[in-house]
Amino acid sequence: RRVAIAVQALIRRRLARRRFLRAKRLCATPQKLERGRVCRRRFTEVRRAAGVAQTLARGVSVKRHLAKYRAAAIVVQSRARRLGARGRYVALKRMVVSLQTAWRARLSFTTYKRQKLCAIAVQTSVRRRAARKYHTALVAAAVRLAARARRDAARKRFRCTVDAIIKMQS
Repeated sequence: RRVAIAVQALIRRRLARRRFLRAKRLCATPQKLERGRVCRRRFTEVRRAAGVAQTLARGVSVKRHLAKYRAAAIVVQSRARRLGARGRYVALKRMVVSLQTAWRARLSFTTYKRQKLCAIAVQTSVRRRAARKYHTALVAAAVRLAARARRDAARKRFRCTVDAIIKMQS
């Protein structure tokens, strides 16, 4: 009888174990499915969060690159503006220098003409004075010559008269 009880216990234990395993399997399947669904949901959320994080990271990276490109563009634009302004400045400076040169040339020429006229006036005055002095000297010389000639003629007449008187008296 003990053997029969032991066999019955063994069979009952085996049947109970089968039922337990079957119940465990039947309970585990919905749990497994639920855990899978929860894991998939979490994975999807993590994947979305990672996508958002990647998008934000890319956005930050793109913003940095854009900031670098913008800074480079600003440098290029400022240099281009500087070159343009320098070109305009040089052209304007050339024009101003050209105008100043023309103005100074005109002013210089006007001053030269005025000084030339003044020099001519001074030369004319000096030459006039010299000519007047020369003319006065010539007139004085002519007057002296004429006076000398008259004196000589008068002396000659006087001598002739004196000689004639002496001859008459002799």
